[in-house]
Order: sequence, then C-alpha cells, then structure tokens
Amino acid sequence: MSPVVEVKRWQIRWGRRSASATSWWRGIGPRRAGHHRDLPRCGLTRGLSPPPAISRAEDRLRWRKASAMSWWRRLGTRRAGQHTEMHQMTITKRCHLLPPPLLLRCIIKIVCIKSSLTSFCSNLQVILKIAMDLPMFWSRMQPHLDYAVPKGHVGRGCTKTPCLSPQAKRVVFRITSHLLQKLEKVCFVRLEAENILVDPKTEEVYISDSTQEAPVKTQAGVNSNINQLGHILEELIKTKKLPAHLTFPDFKMPAEIQHLLDLMQSTNPLRMSLVIKYHSSMVPMGLRGSLYLLVHQWLMDHVRVADYRAFDDVLAGIDPTEGDWVCKLKEGNRYLFAFYSRGLRKGSYDARKDESAPILHPLDFNRNVHSHTFEGCASRATGPRFSKKDMNLALYFIFGTQLASLMVALHARGYLCHLEKDIADFFPY
Repeated sequence: MSPVVEVKRWQIRWGRRSASATSWWRGIGPRRAGHHRDLPRCGLTRGLSPPPAISRAEDRLRWRKASAMSWWRRLGTRRAGQHTEMHQMTITKRCHLLPPPLLLRCIIKIVCIKSSLTSFCSNLQVILKIAMDLPMFWSRMQPHLDYAVPKGHVGRGCTKTPCLSPQAKRVVFRITSHLLQKLEKVCFVRLEAENILVDPKTEEVYISDSTQEAPVKTQAGVNSNINQLGHILEELIKTKKLPAHLTFPDFKMPAEIQHLLDLMQSTNPLRMSLVIKYHSSMVPMGLRGSLYLLVHQWLMDHVRVADYRAFDDVLAGIDPTEGDWVCKLKEGNRYLFAFYSRGLRKGSYDARKDESAPILHPLDFNRNVHSHTFEGCASRATGPRFSKKDMNLALYFIFGTQLASLMVALHARGYLCHLEKDIADFFPY
C-alpha cells in the first residue's frame, strides 16, 4: 500500500473522531469556542488534521477535564469558571482536573470542617457567656434574704422572719426547675455547687458539661441529686454574710425556707417534685395572697365536696401555728388584729362552731384578709394605711408555713396536680 493511501485513511479516521468529539463536547456544555483551548477545536472544525502523535496520557487528561466540567454543569453552573458563590474562580481551574468522586470527597471534608468549626464557635460562645458558677454568683448577690417590715408591725410577740429576696427566689426557682427537667432524662453521679452555672446578665441556669452523668438513670440516683441540691442551697444560705446593720449571734433558717430544704432532703423527694418546684417560699410576695385564695378555694369548694375523708386528712396535715395565733395577731400587727376584731364581732371566728377542726379558723382568717384586704385601709388624713404586699408579709410573719403545708397535704392526697397550670402562673420567672 502506497504512503499516500495510508495518509488518506488516517485523515478519514481522525476526521470521524474529531467530528464525534466536537459534537459530544458541544452537547455537554460550553457554547463558546476558545474557552477551552486545550482541545484544538478551531482546527477540527476547519477540517485541518491534528499532529499525528497524541499520547494516551493527554487523552486521559482531556477525559478528566470533560467529565469534571459535565459534573459541575449537572450541579447547575452554566458557564465554566463562573462559580462566584463558592469562590470557584480559582478553585475550578484546579479542581476540574480531578475526577468527580475525589472532588466530591474533598467537598464533603470541607463541609464537615465548616460544621465542626460552627459548633465549636457556638460552644465557645456559651462558655464565654457562662463565666460564673453558683457559689460565685451567690456571693455577689445583695441581699439573698429580705428583712423588710410591713406597716402596722408591733413586734412584741411576732419576730421579723426573713424571706428570700426577689432575686434569690428567681434564681432558686430556675435552678430547681432546670434540674428537675434534666432529671427527667438523665441523672448525675454527683452534683456539686460548682457544676451549676448562672449567667450573671440573664440569670439563666445551666449544668456544666463536666458533670458526670450516670450510665443508667435510676430513681435512687434522681433522689440523690435532689438531696444534693438541698444541701447546696442550705450551705449557700447559711454561709452568706448578713448585712452590716444586722447582728445575729446564731443564724436560724426561716421556717418556710427550711420547709423547702426538708422536702429536698427527704428520703423520696422525687414524689414531692411538684411541691418542690412550685414551693410557696419562691412566690413573689405580691402574689402570695392570690395563690393562697386559689388553694383555699380548691380545698373548700372541691375537695370537701368530692372526698370528705381526704378533706379531713388535708386539715390534719396542715402545720398548726405555734402558740395562740390570736395573741400573735394582737402583739404582732395592729392592722391584722383590727381585721380580726371586726370579723369576731360578725361571728366569723366562733370557736364553738367547729370544735373538731380548730385549724379552720386561721384558714378562714387568712382567706378573709386576702379577699378583703383593704377593709379599714382608707384614711382621709394620711391616705391608704397599708398595701396588699404589707398584709401578705404580715401574714407571713405569723403563719409562716401554713400555705406550704397546705399545698403538701393536698399533694399527698393527689389533689394538687389538677392545679399545676394555675399555680405555674404565680411564678413569673
């Protein structure tokens, strides 16, 4: 065969290849000739023959470029080299030479690194935001106990019983509710005061990540964590320094706060979790009377009608007032005693009516004061003599644990759970 015939056959065979390659390249993407000068497209379209020596390596390289560009096009990019949303102006020039699987693995690694950095930054923000543990936050709280005195206080037979300050009530409620919510899912090996973190600005409460969780949640573990919280709060309240103008040789825990601590440190505090979370010692003083009216009406209007035996058990579970409560009224607050005297003239507190249940008389007295607080309050000369908060505080001085013990007695008979949503409204924290 002559050399001329052999050259003609080679040109025909290469022309078919160039035509098929040109049509395939036009079908997958770039419409403008000259964007990819790696392929001699101008020569192919004009019918000129390329140089006879084209290595297999160059063919493989062109295949990789073409397959990578078609893969980018399937993702939605219509123009090669214009991926500004991902800063691909320089990346595509390097990455389009890689096969699509390897390129996909690189993108997945980049996304994973980005997500890990995002989570790390969020955790770092939380760590920087929570920079104070509970003992440090409590030491800076001023004050943690409120020694306010209501109007009309005489003080001869009624001592000034402190209560938690508004900030302390708010923080203790958030700590208790947050821990009880956590204990619904997990329990901890041991709960320390340093494991409870408080945001100094928003007063949000967190449990530190360093707190070791128990491998299995058990009822004994949950009870142990609630007991530990009770010991933590007791130590914080006892070790807190009193104001400079108050000098007491021996600090005595207020009765209502001690009632909350006793519930936390009992053998089965999980059973009393509802009363612990919504304990009366954490109610704002201005809302204390409304909460008492709600519980008293539920006792007298529902429990007494639905189950009279449970009603008797609830009355037996209420803590009686130490000593004669009428004498405490007379020697404690003149406005409360005047209120009692007006009711006595009307026959409201006749002891002969209910000799079997003497606890009903102080219950009725508290109910009447909260319902008709401003009887005898008006004065044309000086204006209102007292406020509703003054009367709530005066009743707290005399009947310290009556509301708390009433709620516990209702809970023990299974009647307090029906008021959970209503009681939660009195804790605006």
